[in-house]
Amino acid sequence: MVAHLLRLKLVLLRNSLRRSPWQLVGIVLGGLYGVGILALLLGALFVAGSNPALARTGVILGGALAVLGWALIPVLFSGLDLTLDPARFTTFAIPVPKLLTGLALGGLIGIPGATMLLAVLVQALSWFRSPPALAAALVLAGVALFTCLIAARVTVAAAVSLTGSRRFRDVTGLLLIVPLILLGPLLSAVGEGISMNGDFLVRLADGLSWTPLGAVWAVPGDIALGHFGAAAAKTVISVVFLAVLVLLWKALLLRA
Repeated sequence: MVAHLLRLKLVLLRNSLRRSPWQLVGIVLGGLYGVGILALLLGALFVAGSNPALARTGVILGGALAVLGWALIPVLFSGLDLTLDPARFTTFAIPVPKLLTGLALGGLIGIPGATMLLAVLVQALSWFRSPPALAAALVLAGVALFTCLIAARVTVAAAVSLTGSRRFRDVTGLLLIVPLILLGPLLSAVGEGISMNGDFLVRLADGLSWTPLGAVWAVPGDIALGHFGAAAAKTVISVVFLAVLVLLWKALLLRA
């Protein structure tokens, strides 16, 4: 059943590309953009890899931002891919575990999912100078990846009853405009804060590393720095958070 759902996602993607050449152009451009971002990420991480503390800070901040983006962007923008919308499987007697697995793996099919998969692998391989950190990063790569994918599913499922409302779309539009207006002053304030206190980003990363947003990304860096107790605790936090996301998604899926 899982393989069937993945084939279904591929067929739907192929058919959508046949109907709209412009969508194919968009996917190609999105793929090129993703490759460019990954190239920059690869270069930055491998340069910073000689300094484990610097690499740890960068990975935590980037990873926490990725989790937050996956959770919020699909809700705020209407272009979410719902080709495997759970509501469409209401009349089929598909066991919930298999449906969850198929939908989760189906999230890898497409530019966002494939780009995130490569990004997780790149950050894991950047710890090659420390074999224990590399091993931990590779083991937790799946946790990091599916934390992002399932966070998106959870937030979308929770908001699906609201997204059909015109009022909801109007409110989200305003919520998007306000940060854009304030983006300049906010960036200026952050820049001044960093320049006045060089440890700002380091302290921010340390704080995020003990939250569900950054815990999974902090483990390899903690191991590379010899903080094995903290690494173990953050591994537990990241695994528990993913389990909670799965349970929330399951509950929302059953309601759908």
